[in-house]
Amino acid sequence: MPSQRVYREADEGPQEADLERFGGETRPCPRCGRDIYDEAEWCHACGHVMSDATDKKVPAWVVVTAATAAAAFIFVMLLR
Repeated sequence: MPSQRVYREADEGPQEADLERFGGETRPCPRCGRDIYDEAEWCHACGHVMSDATDKKVPAWVVVTAATAAAAFIFVMLLR
């Protein structure tokens, strides 16, 4: 007698919360909250640029070091 295979669904499907979050064609702008298309590169309402990378700011120690080096260079050049 041949064995019968029992197939089970590996997944029950998406959860309701996932459908609400990812199901639409739009998403809210992180800055102003207006709905924009998922594929939009920037918000048409406020101009916020959508980017996967976080906003990168220069650390304060880099600015202080660069300013100190520039001031030292100018000081040395003026002494000549």
